[in-house]
Order: sequence, then structure tokens, then C-alpha cells
Amino acid sequence: MMKGYRADKLTQIETLVNIAFFEQSNAVFCRNLEAQITDPTLKGLVGKIATDEERHAVFFSNLVAHVATTARAETVAAVVSRAAELGLVGSDIDAYADKVASVASAGIFDQAALAAVVADRIAAWGLAEEPELREFTHA
Repeated sequence: MMKGYRADKLTQIETLVNIAFFEQSNAVFCRNLEAQITDPTLKGLVGKIATDEERHAVFFSNLVAHVATTARAETVAAVVSRAAELGLVGSDIDAYADKVASVASAGIFDQAALAAVVADRIAAWGLAEEPELREFTHA
């Protein structure tokens, strides 16, 4: 998050959803990067980072799943809001646009990977049948 993060502009649920998407995106990015690395030391390091990102993703996704049971309408609205504004990993870095394109063309993380992260999280949260979320699901 290179441009900073202002929690006062999002609701608490939007913040949880945003972080859950962010962490899962980074976990997928790191796993896909790890799969392309041949150097064993670097591969191990990136694998450890991916594992850490996956733990973060589980933690925040569990929180979102819980609030979906207690504040479903607000959670659906938060998912719509955050999914609509979610960008590719690194796209928040102004000088990184060419690298985002390189990462995408290398098959590490692209719009399809981002869409899969969003759709998978929505399904995991039990929200895939919500009409407001159809545009973000694979259905």
C-alpha cells in the first residue's frame, strides 16, 4: 500500500473486506511467483512469504465470514464497494505500471487472477448467490 491507507474513509466492514482481498491477492501473487523461481534459496524465501500472506488472508476472511452472518446487507455492500475498486498487486505504485504489465504477461498475477481471488472469496463467504455480487462471481 504505497499511497497510504485511510481507514476513516471506509466502514469497518469495508476495511475487513479490503484487507481480506489484499492479503489473498498477495498470497496468490507470491505462490505464482514461487512456482516460477528456480533458485532454491529465493524459492524458499518467497514460499515463506506466501505462507505468511495465506495466514493473513485466512484471518481476515474469517472475520468477513463472521460479519456476513451478523450484518449480511452491510457485508454485501462492502464487498461490492471493495471489489469494484480493487487493483492488481503493485498497481498502487505509480512508477510500477510497466512492472504490473510484466508480471501479468509472465503469468504471475493479472486481471483473471484478481477476478478469481474476488470470486473465490465471495463464494467462501457464502455470498455467491447475492444478486449484487453476480458481476464478481464466475456464475
